[in-house]
Amino acid sequence: MSAVLVVSHGTLTDAAAMAALLTQLGYPVDADAMPLRLQRLSAGRGVVLLATQDVRVVGLATAHVLSVINRERDVCWLTAMVVDETERRAGVGRALVAAVEAHARAQGCEWLSVTTHERRADAQAFYRGIGMAQTGRRFGKALD
Repeated sequence: MSAVLVVSHGTLTDAAAMAALLTQLGYPVDADAMPLRLQRLSAGRGVVLLATQDVRVVGLATAHVLSVINRERDVCWLTAMVVDETERRAGVGRALVAAVEAHARAQGCEWLSVTTHERRADAQAFYRGIGMAQTGRRFGKALD
């Protein structure tokens, strides 16, 4: 029998697991940096959602609710998502996105967006597979 997957809000006690997942995603971070990052995220309209099986964290998603001038209602941006490499293709990503969608709806959002790097073909295929359409391109620039 497989373990039950639960999605809930992340807390400081999950800092090491969150840091490990972000490192798997290609964004290395030390667990000691997580409290400040979580504080900054929660000071805005951000949320951290964790997927756990038994007591093991197997996935993470962050989302931000934004007020934008070109939409009647707020929008939600899925800003990070990673599933532990040992648990991919087991429904964890779908569960995380469903939880983000539920959060966005509860906040009154009318739109959910996600950005993924062009080199992440697997992520692009995942998002298409769950009914998201490619709607544009993102441009970026590092700021000093």
